[in-house]
Amino acid sequence: MNSTKDIYPISYFKQNANAILEQIQATNGTMILTVNGRAAGVLISPEKYENYENEIALAKMIHMGRKRVEHNELKDAQDVFKDILTKYAG
Repeated sequence: MNSTKDIYPISYFKQNANAILEQIQATNGTMILTVNGRAAGVLISPEKYENYENEIALAKMIHMGRKRVEHNELKDAQDVFKDILTKYAG
């Protein structure tokens, strides 16, 4: 599915829900649903949703890391490894 072409009114989805969901899952695609001509929601495959969630989590970790660098909240690598060994080795 191409998200620029896969824009449908909610009534179309209501009439074709099973087929649409099968197609989204099979193609790992998306569909934008409209109400009164305006975007109201997006359907995506579970796989694509999970990928988005993972990408967002990674972006948050990168952002947190950048903030720590900006605030000079860094640890020496040797100290990090000592902490890991202390926590998990004994």
